Amino acid sequence: MPRTSKSTPSKSISSKSTSSKSASNKSASRKSTSGTKQSPRRNQATSRKPRGKSLKEKAPRRGAQPATSADSDFESVAEPLLAGPPKPYEMGDYVLLDSGNMQRLERLGNYTLIRPALQAVWQPRLTSGEWNRADAIFSRDSEGGGQWEWRHKISRDFDVLFSNLSFHIKLTNFGHLGLFPEQGDNWDWLRTKIRARMAATNNRNLHVLNLFAYTGGSTLAASQAGAHVVHVDAAKGVVDWARKNAEICRLNERPIRWLVDDALKFLKREERRGSKYQGIILDPPSFGRGPKGEVFKIEKDIFELLDSCKALLDRNALFFLYSCHTPGFTPITLSNQIEELFGERKGTLEAGEMVMREAGGRSLPSGVYARWSSE
Repeated sequence: MPRTSKSTPSKSISSKSTSSKSASNKSASRKSTSGTKQSPRRNQATSRKPRGKSLKEKAPRRGAQPATSADSDFESVAEPLLAGPPKPYEMGDYVLLDSGNMQRLERLGNYTLIRPALQAVWQPRLTSGEWNRADAIFSRDSEGGGQWEWRHKISRDFDVLFSNLSFHIKLTNFGHLGLFPEQGDNWDWLRTKIRARMAATNNRNLHVLNLFAYTGGSTLAASQAGAHVVHVDAAKGVVDWARKNAEICRLNERPIRWLVDDALKFLKREERRGSKYQGIILDPPSFGRGPKGEVFKIEKDIFELLDSCKALLDRNALFFLYSCHTPGFTPITLSNQIEELFGERKGTLEAGEMVMREAGGRSLPSGVYARWSSE
């Protein structure tokens, strides 16, 4: 099975590469980051404590689903008591404006946020004045917790456009929004592969399984391209969130099954039923819990998970997409894991870093991927 590598600026590498950058910064039900609060440069806007109220919460570990799957884990934080009228929200695109000093400056519609970006070990390109105009900042403390600090009174729930999809954003108490822009290239790849296969087969039904599916970006992209999708996540709160995203994308009438279930147990049941899929999407957390308290640790459970995925891939399977944000898991790691399972299948295997691209073109790495395609 030949391997290919993506060229700059996507920064993908083949499995024969000798290095890769580390990944981080993902998750909610499965992808939260942790770490200590870093001090930016003195002349950087974020080095000053902003005015306004703050809300402090204990954040889950990096790549982890919270220890419980309470719906409150996936709700937006409460409105702070700030003076003055609220800043009206104007719906628009998600844009990564700048990064540096282990932080990122993001615009969602007309709101601007600052959040951690541990890989951004470089200097910002925008001025301190531009960073100072942020509406809210999320930062972490030395105990692994975090807090929002508000400069303006803004909505905690709103919609944003990204990658030809609409997403319902929530400013959650662990600093995540429910949108992972680093997956944008994978969503484009999914749509391209699915549409090409359906065009070549006179729109024959194509069945896709999305595991650890969270707020459903990959589910929406696959459904948008015409696939029948099974969406599986262990947390009811994020499955409900994903269904909301489908509604605002006007995909709620598409054939999507929304399941709250433990991924491995679901795979075992599907294998006993003889179910087959033409595509599987796998984005496991470093650590997570199932709806009945089942514990998932990627280093221990990934091999059984991959074996079960292999058993469900149809003989005419189109793709397998595997991504994660686990420290120490490189593109080569993922590529080698897939090759051991799918090496006998004809097709192409590629691996690389997932990145977010700034408005000025610079890339911010966030996670890794490996993807196999038969076509």
